[in-house]
Amino acid sequence: MHGIVVAGDEVIITLQVEELLTSSDCEIVGNASSMEEAVEMAKSLKLDLILMDIAASGKLEGIDAFRTIKEELDIPVISLSGYADERPVERAKHVTPFGYIVKPFQGNELKAAIEGALSKRDLEEELNKPDEQFKSEITKRKQAEKALQECKEQYQDFLDNAKDLIQIVSLDSRLLYVNNAWEETFGYRKEEIIGFSIFDFVHPDSQAHCMEAFQRVLAGEEVESVEAEFLNKDGKRFTLEGNCNCKIVDGKAVFCRGDFP
Repeated sequence: MHGIVVAGDEVIITLQVEELLTSSDCEIVGNASSMEEAVEMAKSLKLDLILMDIAASGKLEGIDAFRTIKEELDIPVISLSGYADERPVERAKHVTPFGYIVKPFQGNELKAAIEGALSKRDLEEELNKPDEQFKSEITKRKQAEKALQECKEQYQDFLDNAKDLIQIVSLDSRLLYVNNAWEETFGYRKEEIIGFSIFDFVHPDSQAHCMEAFQRVLAGEEVESVEAEFLNKDGKRFTLEGNCNCKIVDGKAVFCRGDFP
């Protein structure tokens, strides 16, 4: 059973609608004598449709009540008017009612308008379901992307601020990344050394030893302990000991990692 409110100041119209809907699956659950009352009923009652006389008198004009009910409450409204070619009907077109009925009307006209409005409402709800599902999927995807971004930022923060010296080197020995501890120990800023070969910072006495370890890493071996002498920005000689390995994707080396506690 569909709940309907009739809004208008003509009692005879309300009685006529009640009589015409007696044999239908619609029930009049309220009669509003003013547009203010129609809006309040729309807010408080469970409604499927409102039949509204847009030319009814009152402080709130029918068109304004029409707009409030449609835009804020999303309840279908059928416009009733005795002025088929006058301003009320033209104004009603701008708020897109679910149908028009011009007084006086017949029972078949009323029922056809109501059935059409309810069918249109049901169709719009069905059409909106995929849109709502799409919006839900987009929301979930954005949440997942946000969580992933936060995870990346946390991991990046962990690497940047680790006490160990961490470096990432390309397969041709160019520095791709160094963390803060590496910068502080070597005395360089990232932008100064990224793209340079790691061997530019290895002491000549350790060049051959480091190259041999690097080749082993490129071959897929994890070098758990490698000790070498390096030079900082001031030319000071110091020793580091750590481990090196290679990032492997689909059986191929991608880059090399070094961790020096």
